Amino acid sequence: MDGKEDVGSTTEQYRNLVAAAVYANCEHLDNAQLDEIIAWVQLYKSK
Repeated sequence: MDGKEDVGSTTEQYRNLVAAAVYANCEHLDNAQLDEIIAWVQLYKSK
């Protein structure tokens, strides 16, 4: 939300934190490795 901290819904804020962590720590991974991480994160989804 215009680059301002603490602006946006809680979901947006957490999504941005996760995206920042992935970007900072996973840039050397290939697409298959990123897909594995995404699959792992999806395990946390509520049914």
